[in-house]
Amino acid sequence: MFVALVLYLTIAAAFVADYVDLLRLLGPAARLVPLATELGSGLLFVLVMLEIGRNKQLHLSPKYLLIGVLILAHFALGSIVNSMSSGAFLAGLRDYVKFLPLFLVPAAFNFSEKDLARLFKFLLVMCFIQFPVCVYQRLLLYPANPTGDVVRGTLPSGSMTTILMVAAIVMLGALRLRGRISTASLIGALPILLLPTFLNETKASIFLLGVAVIALAWQSSSGAQRLRRLSAAGLLSILFVATYFVSYEVFFPEKYGDRTLVGYYSDIMLRHEYSGKIEDAEEAKARIVPRSDTIVFSYKLISDDFASLAFGLGIGNVASPKRYELLRGAYSEYFVDYDVARTTYGYTILETGIVGLVLVLVLSAMVLRDAAVLSGAPGLRGVIGLGWFAALAMLPVIFFYKSLVHASVPTALLMLLSGLVAALRFRESFSSAPEAHPIAQPENDRAIAAPERQPINVRGWSAP
Repeated sequence: MFVALVLYLTIAAAFVADYVDLLRLLGPAARLVPLATELGSGLLFVLVMLEIGRNKQLHLSPKYLLIGVLILAHFALGSIVNSMSSGAFLAGLRDYVKFLPLFLVPAAFNFSEKDLARLFKFLLVMCFIQFPVCVYQRLLLYPANPTGDVVRGTLPSGSMTTILMVAAIVMLGALRLRGRISTASLIGALPILLLPTFLNETKASIFLLGVAVIALAWQSSSGAQRLRRLSAAGLLSILFVATYFVSYEVFFPEKYGDRTLVGYYSDIMLRHEYSGKIEDAEEAKARIVPRSDTIVFSYKLISDDFASLAFGLGIGNVASPKRYELLRGAYSEYFVDYDVARTTYGYTILETGIVGLVLVLVLSAMVLRDAAVLSGAPGLRGVIGLGWFAALAMLPVIFFYKSLVHASVPTALLMLLSGLVAALRFRESFSSAPEAHPIAQPENDRAIAAPERQPINVRGWSAP
């Protein structure tokens, strides 16, 4: 009961930690809000360690322990190579690993079907809350604002809200494909989840939803059925794009004047937003840096030195200069001059180097593979595997679109659900041998198909 309560409160705190409008009302006290999230995450880490000590088990494949050790060692070596101050390094470590306990919770505590159902409902409620908040922001809080960027729900930006909404849609789609909810329930939920993406005018949503829906159709079927579902996914994507373009002209008729949204995609965005033609910092200061340029800048800034190319400039060394001086990195001006925090690729390359980016991509691929295997499992375990596979398929686009390093909600959910997939996948592999020490066993990809296998019942998890 206590573990579940702490977990839910930590996730709820993450949704509040970046709620800009609320933080403005709190004034100086707003600095305490992120601490609540980190306090919850730290408490979960303690509970995880206590449970591991009690059961002497961690239901997680050794490959995750290995990649985790490699990433942490890489962070440490990067700080040594760059002779970083301890304050900047600790601040950077806080950025990257503060939600690591959420990844470990499912490996230490067993989630029953009832627990999974309650977690699903809780996360869905948190997503549904974005609907009234976005409507309030658009109609009452910022009614005269010509852009939808101010419509962000409880997240730091509208684009982050859109990423959350699309992930929720494909998870509901997985529930529907596995017969866990009705078509009427799905259709009723779609407007609540889609309207925020229209109000905040996040144009990338047409790409994100298309990729996620197609991935969902692909993974949920095979043979002739796959062709039918892919065709249906393509038609739904086209319908969404058409609806989005029409609604954009209704909500934001003067945004680009006669150019319209089609003109934006064919002209403004292609020539500026993704041009990759800014040459130096002085030119970058004159306007918003295109996303491709943030990646190019990051690579150029470290490419002359092999150690920097491999290890980057050190985690926390390029973070915002608004931090206390004790926690400020030596290259914090790059955060402003080159706007490197616009993309995950650019920011990760600059702080952790090429090796760091590769390690992150390898970890993402490992979770994607486990989600694909888990999608064949019965019950909610298979639903989570299927839905999370579709959500993870968006990561290459998301990494180019936004930086997730400092985003509380996307990072927290990415850690929690990825850890859940990894733990459930591992338990499925060894459900026929509940007394075996799970961390010492090899994997078996075909174990999912065994009908007699049941999940290990590990004491310690109790849903509220």
